[in-house]
Amino acid sequence: MTIFRRIRGLIGCALLGAIPWALVGVATIFVLKHRLIPGFRVFSISSPISDNLYVAAAVFGAFFGAISGVVFGVLVLASERSRSVDKVRTRRFIAIGAVASAGVIGLLFGSVWVALGAGALGAASSASILWIARRATRSELLADGDEYQLPRGAT
Repeated sequence: MTIFRRIRGLIGCALLGAIPWALVGVATIFVLKHRLIPGFRVFSISSPISDNLYVAAAVFGAFFGAISGVVFGVLVLASERSRSVDKVRTRRFIAIGAVASAGVIGLLFGSVWVALGAGALGAASSASILWIARRATRSELLADGDEYQLPRGAT
């Protein structure tokens, strides 16, 4: 496997990590701005600048989601080596997604509860990625007819 395919795979993992975490950032600001959690008030968001908080939260979430996605990709490269998608162990794949998300977001916020929530989202994301990969046909994955396998780890 060439280095370019590995880099392409890591870029794909970064994008797949950035999208859900950007949505989590926007949802968090929405919940805080509209005080949807009774009795929970962190700060007051009532200025006209508060609309820019949605963009800032999306960028913030996407940035750390991309880092989480790259960590996930590197862990998959290291642990799954040359297994085909059909032979990847589901529990291990889900655990890798949980560890990557919980590690990155947990280090950022320093909270066990936030890390547990991030791990749950990472596990759900990795399970959905594996489910989509297994449902896809080989002709949809590669145009050149090669058997689809996860990239080999760095040697």
